[in-house]
Amino acid sequence: MVNREVRRLFNESLPEQAKADPDLRALILAAWDHVIPPPPPTIQVQRVDEYVGPGTWNTTWEVVDRRRPPGRRIVGSFTTELAARREQMKRTPVGGGSPYTFEAVDTDELFHDTDYEILASRDKYGVFDGCTYTPDAANLTVDLVVGTILFNGAPVAVAAVTDALTLVADASNERWAALTVGSAGTAVLVSGDPAASASVEPTKPEIGDRVQCELYKLQAAQTIAANAEYQLDKRILIPLGWWHIDTQILSATATSVAFTGLSDVYRMFRLTCYVDMTADMNILLRLNNDAGANYSYLGVTNAVAAVHVAAATSILLNDTLNFNSGGSDEAVFEVIVAKEVLAQRAKVYCTMAGANAGTDVVGQAQVAGGWSNTADLINRLDVLASASTFAANSRFVLEGMIARS
Repeated sequence: MVNREVRRLFNESLPEQAKADPDLRALILAAWDHVIPPPPPTIQVQRVDEYVGPGTWNTTWEVVDRRRPPGRRIVGSFTTELAARREQMKRTPVGGGSPYTFEAVDTDELFHDTDYEILASRDKYGVFDGCTYTPDAANLTVDLVVGTILFNGAPVAVAAVTDALTLVADASNERWAALTVGSAGTAVLVSGDPAASASVEPTKPEIGDRVQCELYKLQAAQTIAANAEYQLDKRILIPLGWWHIDTQILSATATSVAFTGLSDVYRMFRLTCYVDMTADMNILLRLNNDAGANYSYLGVTNAVAAVHVAAATSILLNDTLNFNSGGSDEAVFEVIVAKEVLAQRAKVYCTMAGANAGTDVVGQAQVAGGWSNTADLINRLDVLASASTFAANSRFVLEGMIARS
């Protein structure tokens, strides 16, 4: 790939006569591309042959990251070139996205329509974390590593399973085996057809409605999974940031907004809201539709001394921030809710700004709260309008953070 910045500067320095003639300019730039070498890749593999003794050499392959400072650029040393190439793929961003995505083997692996489908569907299918397979060194079984996949746009938890799959080698010819995870978060093996002969490459299998994690190429009559000719990482990694769950925009007045059926792969939530009010109100939060006296909160409004409330039936998000009666009031607020494990209490933090549209009176409230339930993860969030209603066009956006495996 040509150094684009140098090429651009060269193009700008051409005489006006050359710029005005498209054919002449194209010819000059084509010659430039042949003369100027492309910039070296940022992650490289280099072979190192170390002299041990007469007739004896020790060969290793080093992975070099040229983005690192001098003296710290060698990030790995391996006894085989294949292992070094795998590490190179792990560290090389693809298309500006996350590193460690979609490993391939030059010449030996023909690009297949399945590969296009995997790459084109990365907005709905992929891996958040984990979900690799570990081959056995004694037989054809592989173990599935715990993780989380994205299946058809929704996160699905994947449990660790020993001997999750048993690979099937053909007696006479090579075949590809796709190691996938299905909609239920369980391991699924999809074996391709064996090659027609030893001189023909086998065809990759169609993985169907599943998430592909790895791809093995099995030699004829292979009996050991760890000895497969190729063990390729085909995961498309999804960033572990905030993940959009749902957006609700009210078409009519409502006394509450509920987000139900939340997956337990989310352990942290962010709720961003714009609320238009029909009259003076309090804005409340409940978790898992629990109306018991299981909440406590501490609020500060307009820098006024904090007030602690215990044994409440909900968390008052606006604390003592008053909205002028008569309607036309607005509030914008963000709520963070976290509950990492069952044994922990849920933590809640809200920051809110409110204003009256008629007078532009602005107020601010911060509320920190908790939910004492230690038996359940969060599966529902409710925002309630006390003594009034949310007006039409009020907006509620919920995002979730995937728990690391």
